[in-house]
Amino acid sequence: MRLTDLPLDRPVATLMLLLSLVVLGTVSLFLLPLDFMPVVNEPEVDIEVPFPGSHPLESLREVVEPIEDEIATIPDVKSINGNASSGSARLEVRFDWNVDIDIKKMEIREAV
Repeated sequence: MRLTDLPLDRPVATLMLLLSLVVLGTVSLFLLPLDFMPVVNEPEVDIEVPFPGSHPLESLREVVEPIEDEIATIPDVKSINGNASSGSARLEVRFDWNVDIDIKKMEIREAV
């Protein structure tokens, strides 16, 4: 018996299989959430460091660069962007997609 003979010999079973696939496909079509623009949060951590009364270059040298050096030792860091302004510094740390962001936040706290 060849594979093509099986559906021809059992038309009721073939029809029931086809019907069940159509019903399951229709049900799953309505149950799957679909969005035109789904919300995808990239794993990143923002760090804001107040440094009152400081010049931007001073904030950069004394705050941003040492923190960047410490964060660079953490595994799975994709990029580090640091900005300094008068009175504060801000760092944005982005990670690879396969990381647990809560664990990375703890690692950043320990490193800094």
